[in-house]
Amino acid sequence: MASRSLYALACLLTILTSLLGCGSSVSTSPATSAGFLYTSWASLQGTAPTLTTFKVDLSSGAMANESAISLSQVAPGVAERPDAKFLYVSLPDPLANSIEIFSIDPTTGVPTSDGALLLTSICAFCPLPSGPGALAMNASGTSLYYGSGTFGGVAQGVGALSSDEASGSLGIVSGSPFADSEAPFFILVHPSGKFVYTEDVNGSGGFDLLSVSGYAVDPNSGSLAPVAGSPFLPGVNAGAVSFAVHPSGGFLYASTGYRANGLLAWSVDSTSGQLTPLASSPLQPGLATYGEAFDPTGKFLYVSGSWALRLAPL
Repeated sequence: MASRSLYALACLLTILTSLLGCGSSVSTSPATSAGFLYTSWASLQGTAPTLTTFKVDLSSGAMANESAISLSQVAPGVAERPDAKFLYVSLPDPLANSIEIFSIDPTTGVPTSDGALLLTSICAFCPLPSGPGALAMNASGTSLYYGSGTFGGVAQGVGALSSDEASGSLGIVSGSPFADSEAPFFILVHPSGKFVYTEDVNGSGGFDLLSVSGYAVDPNSGSLAPVAGSPFLPGVNAGAVSFAVHPSGGFLYASTGYRANGLLAWSVDSTSGQLTPLASSPLQPGLATYGEAFDPTGKFLYVSGSWALRLAPL
């Protein structure tokens, strides 16, 4: 089991790097009001994985490289606290799964390593649990969630962690990681903080979108419980490449990647978190869609296609 998991992890990280291109980013934390953007990079040329800081001119959008920090391995997840004090980086190391904590210099934006939360204990012949992958944080900065960064038949689950405002330290929510029907490859938090959603793929390999899972967040303990009706099926062939929630929290959209089935769309029940496909979903079938992002007003959704960046008014 261990050798299979090690091999699967190596394959996943190689595939991620090759899909995104030599020297291209694996994960990015958006620029905050402080004007800094953080991204992890990987290269097929043998250079060390790097956490890079960019200073963003909030008037022009121009970026300047501020610093680069070598990481021990490819980091599939990067998330910044909303108060811009701390940065979290997922490190799915087969020997010591962890999430590294960085404190952020408020003037330069440069992160400094400030410890790590070790997610596993190692013992001889123990099967490897799911390592941390994509990261997502709630709007208040109190909770951090992670998806799966390892494949290969090991246990798959969604991790839930508490985040301390003063120190940035992380704590494991009781019961975490919480079981998923498949491997939770991408993850996002509903704007209300009441729900967490994952894009699920086959835990034995492959990047087809099998389902979207929804979890209700317990406001007291932080534990996760499946939303009624979860997991929700895409309805058409789709690749797990990215998804986004409308700023109002009322709608969820998912790209379909190379499957070229346009854009999937669901309405979100604000009370239960249940997803209901929109009658018009999938939108623009035949178009290969990849990344998507909303403008701050929620009036427009920007979607990158196989040949162009498309603007979809909502």
